[in-house]
Amino acid sequence: MRPIRFGYQACRLVRCYGDPPANVVAMLSVSFDVSAERIAVIAGTTRATYREFGERTEVFAASLARIGVQKGDRVAVAAPNGLEVPAPVES
Repeated sequence: MRPIRFGYQACRLVRCYGDPPANVVAMLSVSFDVSAERIAVIAGTTRATYREFGERTEVFAASLARIGVQKGDRVAVAAPNGLEVPAPVES
């Protein structure tokens, strides 16, 4: 596939077959299962597979739940690009 250029960024067009996922969480869940050992994130020289990224996501979600965040709550994260997940704190 040819990259599509938007300013300085290049993106690849991904074809969808069948019904698209209902939301981003559903899309990532499928990716965690189907593409577990493929590279999902590259941050500098560090790489993470979909399985590893899914595990990090679960740890982050659990830490949010521990401080009282519930389904439907809105959460903002301000962090530098990378694979390090900030620890949620109560304000």
